Amino acid sequence: MASIPERRRRVSAAAAILVAVAGGIALPGVTTAAARTPQATDTCKSGYVWRETTASDHVCVTPGTRAQVQDDNAHATSRRVSANDPKCKSGYVWREATASDLVCVTPGTRTQTKDDNAHAASRVASSTPAGTCKSGYVWRETTASDHVCVTPGTRAQVQDDNAHATSRRVSANDPKCKSGYVWREATASDLVCVTPGTRTQTKDDNAHAASRVAS
Repeated sequence: MASIPERRRRVSAAAAILVAVAGGIALPGVTTAAARTPQATDTCKSGYVWRETTASDHVCVTPGTRAQVQDDNAHATSRRVSANDPKCKSGYVWREATASDLVCVTPGTRTQTKDDNAHAASRVASSTPAGTCKSGYVWRETTASDHVCVTPGTRAQVQDDNAHATSRRVSANDPKCKSGYVWREATASDLVCVTPGTRTQTKDDNAHAASRVAS
């Protein structure tokens, strides 16, 4: 498990990335999961548009929800305890469109975000990607754009870990893990708390990603 100084460094880095994303700043060396995985045909069905909590967020939502996302991103800094502290002021919670999404929103908006994530696949006009997994593998989907190919059992574990993410943190506003858990790190910004064995499996799946894509 990472040391306390190392954890603080990672949380600070995640917060810095969040500030940049909310302000539309491109950070050199920061690569999203979507940039490292096969490009999907993810056009939304009629009536839906990409959510775009970040440039790589292609979860399909209503135009009204995307407008809310843009407003929340614009007010991200003002809803924090301080400019250097990602914890939310009273009345706000982290949006968590992904595990590293620390934009502060109303509880109702976070509930909507989780619902949109749950319905993501059903709102895509064509879900046939370039880089389809070989037989026996499916997309991992730690986030909607995570197309690393894994076994169905591993994807089921991912869904369970995502569902329990908040309960395994030190507190709702602190991404550090409780004793016995470590950050999953499917990507550098993946702060979902899992068992050490699951993190090892995640690293192994990342290492074998290219070999599991159908040619």
